[in-house]
Amino acid sequence: MQRALLLVLLIAILAVGGYFLLKSQSQEPAETTNTNELSDVEPKNTDEKTPLTTEESTEVTVLYGSNGYSPATVAIKQGQKVTFKNESGKQMWVASDDHPSHLIYPEFDAKTGIATGSSYEFVFDKVGTWRYHDHLMPSRTGIVIVE
Repeated sequence: MQRALLLVLLIAILAVGGYFLLKSQSQEPAETTNTNELSDVEPKNTDEKTPLTTEESTEVTVLYGSNGYSPATVAIKQGQKVTFKNESGKQMWVASDDHPSHLIYPEFDAKTGIATGSSYEFVFDKVGTWRYHDHLMPSRTGIVIVE
């Protein structure tokens, strides 16, 4: 009887452990880097109205909607400002990776929810590839490439 109970307990522990292992792999955040090497990061412009690279303009706007950030990747020059405008109908909280600590670029953190219709602005003074997320919905992510 004890042996059967021990076997059932062991199977349950393995099943729960396997579930959490699979769950953590499927929700694992993208690896963050602060270098200029972009071999594994291929910027994509998902919004035709917003330029991916802004060499003439000093302002870049990233819209936050019901599907997340658009464009998801922007390339800017060091010292340029990016405005994150909330058009989602819910609060957003822009913050650098990793979630929830935001320690990769700690200055790049709104530190609070941004209401619909409001914006968060940040001037990127550090060169690198900076991944970020919505702290309130961490699966929504983006990348700012600062050259």
